[in-house]
Amino acid sequence: MSEYRSDAFHFLRLPHSGCIARRASDLNVLKPERLAARRLGFSNGTFLVCAQSAVGWNERGVATASNIFMRQIGQSIGTAAFGAVFNLGIYSRIPNASDTVTRLMNPALRRRLGTGETMRFVDAIARSLHDIYVIVALVALAFLS
Repeated sequence: MSEYRSDAFHFLRLPHSGCIARRASDLNVLKPERLAARRLGFSNGTFLVCAQSAVGWNERGVATASNIFMRQIGQSIGTAAFGAVFNLGIYSRIPNASDTVTRLMNPALRRRLGTGETMRFVDAIARSLHDIYVIVALVALAFLS
């Protein structure tokens, strides 16, 4: 494994190691995402410097713009794809779940739900997020190999 791939593998492996095996039985499911964002945020500068150092001075602007543009495109496509996976996961576990997340996030609507229904919604969301983490791990392994 090359030096860049080894560094990327160790950098990307750490934030998701606890997320793959963890089942979120509470509503506080954003902690792993915040941890991943903090760790991946530090890698953006490294990847940008790598792209800039691969070209001459007269092409650094193009390298910088291309790097940032492709990162934005990748984030948009990833958000759409994983949002679709998340929605399919919820709908496969709870048919007619058009506003499941909305009802859980709104305190007034959440109070109207029974404990059993709340736990069923939370479990569906946790399992759908787990599916996304597994897919991300598989995609990362596929790109690193």
